[in-house]
Amino acid sequence: MTIYDDDNKSLNRVVGANIRSHRTAMHLSQEALAEKLDISKNYIGQLENGLKYPSSDTASRLCKVFDIEYYELFFDSSKLNLEEERCRMQAILQKASDERVARAMGILFRNK
Repeated sequence: MTIYDDDNKSLNRVVGANIRSHRTAMHLSQEALAEKLDISKNYIGQLENGLKYPSSDTASRLCKVFDIEYYELFFDSSKLNLEEERCRMQAILQKASDERVARAMGILFRNK
């Protein structure tokens, strides 16, 4: 999938940086990660360089290999203030219906 607008290019770079960070933390080469996911080494390179965006299936498989939550693949942790985000999420969840809370939990923890 080719992305043209700046916001999506930025997200692609964040996802790519997260993939590279998790891969190198696990001491995996691009080739070794590609083998685990049954995709090409070139595709891993394109993901890491922000040229491609992973499908939901590929993102889910990446999360399983890296043992991370789905949402962690998409966060720019350099811009994340955890305490502010925790407070914001608590305020949102306090106002949400049980159905919306259950749906949010399903999204946050769907790869486990």
